[in-house]
Amino acid sequence: MHLINRLTPLPYESMVGLLERLRRANHYEEPYWYHGFLPKPIPHNINALRLATHYRILAELTGISPERLAACTIHRFVPAFYPEEELATLVHEYGDSNIPMWKWSDTGRWIHSSSVHKVCPLCYSTDQTFFAPWQLRLITSCQKHQVMLVDTCPSCQNSLCITISSGTCARCGKPVHSFPTTSISNHPASLQLTNLLWSAIECGSKPYSPASLSIDANNPLHNMATCTLFTFLWRGAQLLLSRDPNNPIFNDSTLLIPLVREGLYITLQQANVNLIHNMLTAMWQLLQYWPETWHMTLDRIAATEDDGYARFPRMLQTKFRGGEWDWLHQSWMAYMQVRTDTDIVYPWLRYYRIAQRLPDRQFPELLSQREAARRLGISEQNLKTHIASGDLRTTRPPAQNHKRPWRLIEAESVKQLGLARKTQLSLTEAANSYGVSKEQIVALVAAGLLQATSGPLVDGTSTWCFSTKAIMDSLTALLENVPIRTLPSGFTNEIWDLLRVQRTLSTIGIRLPHLLALVQEGTLPTYRAENTIGLHVLWWESLAVLTTLSQFVQAEQPVMLSANMVCERLECKPTTLKHLVSTRLLMPIQVQDPTKPKDKRRQVYDERDVISFQKRYITTDIAAKILRITPITVQNWARAGRLTALMGPSIDGSHIYRFDKTMLAEWRYQRLTFGEALKFLGVSKATLDRWVKQGKLIPLNDMDGKQRWFGREDVVRLQRFSTHL
Repeated sequence: MHLINRLTPLPYESMVGLLERLRRANHYEEPYWYHGFLPKPIPHNINALRLATHYRILAELTGISPERLAACTIHRFVPAFYPEEELATLVHEYGDSNIPMWKWSDTGRWIHSSSVHKVCPLCYSTDQTFFAPWQLRLITSCQKHQVMLVDTCPSCQNSLCITISSGTCARCGKPVHSFPTTSISNHPASLQLTNLLWSAIECGSKPYSPASLSIDANNPLHNMATCTLFTFLWRGAQLLLSRDPNNPIFNDSTLLIPLVREGLYITLQQANVNLIHNMLTAMWQLLQYWPETWHMTLDRIAATEDDGYARFPRMLQTKFRGGEWDWLHQSWMAYMQVRTDTDIVYPWLRYYRIAQRLPDRQFPELLSQREAARRLGISEQNLKTHIASGDLRTTRPPAQNHKRPWRLIEAESVKQLGLARKTQLSLTEAANSYGVSKEQIVALVAAGLLQATSGPLVDGTSTWCFSTKAIMDSLTALLENVPIRTLPSGFTNEIWDLLRVQRTLSTIGIRLPHLLALVQEGTLPTYRAENTIGLHVLWWESLAVLTTLSQFVQAEQPVMLSANMVCERLECKPTTLKHLVSTRLLMPIQVQDPTKPKDKRRQVYDERDVISFQKRYITTDIAAKILRITPITVQNWARAGRLTALMGPSIDGSHIYRFDKTMLAEWRYQRLTFGEALKFLGVSKATLDRWVKQGKLIPLNDMDGKQRWFGREDVVRLQRFSTHL
């Protein structure tokens, strides 16, 4: 069976409009005349026809091919709303037809229901039909007549519901062709938006770039699929209205119709034509002048966010997920890259650092202060010194006062500083290179004979640092005028090494810096055993040293102390004093008395030597402060043999213990308590406990198991291992 009077569908005509024109042409009285020809079930919305059986029957009735009939339904727009990889699944997912169809779950989002109508009164007046694009929620204007579509009856002010057969409002009966219209011909942004959307719905799923729109060559619209465009226009407008409602893109002067700001935060299904048009126009202006308008918008949002409400980057990540949004996230990261030297983006730095770890991110890596300190093998406190000195490139701290302000550090600057630090020497390494103790190195720095890169006397940092060049330059300056002479026959009573000369001259208060100054000035005759840079090759004739000693003694008369007075000051027994003399830790001076034999002459001690001894060999109280423990614990450790004492009650019966200050400080430096190890590694107590149980870090076994102490070298080794995991 077929109809007598057949018609050809108009461009963009909907199935409802075509069937209504066929009804009038064939003089059917029933509005739904085609129900008698179609098998059940018949869809309520004939514009969403799905069954192939219905298409075949209508094709036989009207003489129009099933493919042409399908073009009158909303399914013709499916390629513009779905990604290309998803279209293949839509063909076989619904119905038995051979064309891609809408998912039922998506029709309510993008398509008006059959009970709600939206029309162009001028189109209906001339063609007496309805067009398929009117059913799309994002289509808000007529491309042909350049007017806004109407979705509200101007007479009864209700949502428009049209009686199809009469072309009037179903509620008040006002004819559709008499509805007033709003022109967009004098509003360029609305015209451009209309051109954009009407072109997009016919573009399919391929990247959309209309030639008629003037946009920059780098605009993301050139590579954006239409489904991405539609989502971005509406979802982006919702997001910006919630975070920056006063953005200039929402200004009434840039919109066709003043924006009613009450009830803005509604869904696409709830919005009317005017609101949708305004929001899409605003987003088109944002997209048209991309990325300048986008960066301006981010500046405005960042300026209003604080640590407690810094959610915009997270909202971007949540609302725009998937590979099709890489261009948006890359643009946000590009904005952050050029703004990291300002304090405006401080609340977003954490999100920026997380985003950098995602694959395919081509921006310079940023590190936290803890990560940077681990890579450099220094403490976070020392890291702050490098930041303050400009050695590391960092983000700017916040302008307001924060309880815990922090920065991100460029990984490349950390790498460069690490390479520079490899040419630097620690205090221990500098002492080994110089051939002296660490205390003497500090004394040389204080005397100006050695230049340090950093340290307590240089920039206030707690860690000493020296360059190899500074060590060599200092030694060269000290030794360049010292003649080379072969050592006669090793060190004897007539030929002295540096250690013996230091001990001898220390009795009159001459320390290493003063001694080297005498060598450099030529006051004290000195020789080098070989042409090598280092203090270990120096030697002296004993006569020259004693002559220098006598010259200083004559110039300054020291205070002499008897043996009993020295024992009282040192709180030791005479036998202990004899032991100190035999080990040359204290050097007595024999009183010249010709009436007595040489071995019976009275011995006295220079008060300066005794004071120097007391400074170097410290008591229990001072040792307790260095070790950060109680004096009782120091005594217990000395009795247990954990600490090596020079003298004491359990050693020689002396009243007090005395310890070598240098050795004690070195002993303490090489050990870390459990709490110190936690701070050094920057981990939690549970993590360190687990590492100990796993055998990654073994406590020292000389502390009797009461406390867990760790070797510094073991902790440093574990830190380097954990950093490279």
